Amino acid sequence: MIRVARRRSVGPDTGTQRRCPLPVTSLPPVAALIVALVAALAPAAAARPIAQADSPAVGHAQVIAQGVAPLPAVPVAWRVIAADARPPGEAPVAERSLGFLVADVAPLVVTAEDGRQARLAPEEALFVAQGERQRRTGLPGQPVGYFGLELVVAPDATADYSLGDAALLYASDPFTAPPGRRDLDLVADALAPSETTRLRDGDAPTLLFVTEGTLRVEPADGPRLTLVSGEAHTVTGPVEITATGRAPARFVAAIVGPEVPTGVADVVALPPPGTTGAISVTPYVCPEGMRPERFDPTGCDPDRTGIALQAFVLGSGENRRTLVDATRAGGTFTWEGLPFGDYVVQATELPPGYDRYLVPGQS
Repeated sequence: MIRVARRRSVGPDTGTQRRCPLPVTSLPPVAALIVALVAALAPAAAARPIAQADSPAVGHAQVIAQGVAPLPAVPVAWRVIAADARPPGEAPVAERSLGFLVADVAPLVVTAEDGRQARLAPEEALFVAQGERQRRTGLPGQPVGYFGLELVVAPDATADYSLGDAALLYASDPFTAPPGRRDLDLVADALAPSETTRLRDGDAPTLLFVTEGTLRVEPADGPRLTLVSGEAHTVTGPVEITATGRAPARFVAAIVGPEVPTGVADVVALPPPGTTGAISVTPYVCPEGMRPERFDPTGCDPDRTGIALQAFVLGSGENRRTLVDATRAGGTFTWEGLPFGDYVVQATELPPGYDRYLVPGQS
């Protein structure tokens, strides 16, 4: 048996953002840690080829952002948040949730931790990988609003620890994401009054968000509904969309597409039968004002309140664990007997006064 034990420190981070004109602030969502339990190699299964499919954009619609990401086979949910990019001297570097960033009415600059930058004009968008650390910067001297269309594990969709001070505009019902690495597309379209378009079916519920005007939405697998600017909804199956009223309408739609293989040389290694491992986590609490980029473990104390934690394997809900399933020795929690794989370890409840957590060395 191969036994792998990992110890991680957990501490808080603070920071606020505000979207104008909404009187709210937005803290970037908490990102989950992916912990790899490495097993000896067994016979490998070849990656499946991607199915050939048309673009999800129909008519004069366009794909304005796209990326590929692994999706955990645990309940997830779509959500839409309104936030802001702070002025250069105030904008924090923070971990972000999987999904899309859409500029609202003014340009903003997104800077990744490795220095890569993207400037988004109004209505432009950017794909965001899970856990990517970014600084989102608005115009000097004033905040710049943006929207986040995010795919998060279901408990995070409306949770304060995940939202921070963000304005939650919409959260979908939970659903099970399709397995594997998936093509994620953000489709945008503008419709003249009375003009109609269609959305293709995705491999999971599609998130539809209206940014201007009024839309009549007629899903093939659901009731007709009307959405106005700032409203969102999830739909399944092919969808017919019509701009109603006397003004044009605009919308964006986040679509989960086909599975994407990792390449001919990339195969999925299966662990030998019976091999298991362990994950150990030691939570700490840190003083107010400590930031991830200035983290000092000597300034943090072991947590005596019991941060709520959960772990689940990426790609299978069968190995989901909470603190009820962990053993505790001193301040360390340990999950044992875990089959080898890629696990997400996540804090779901923090002590009073704390609204972030970090895992040192896992940025």
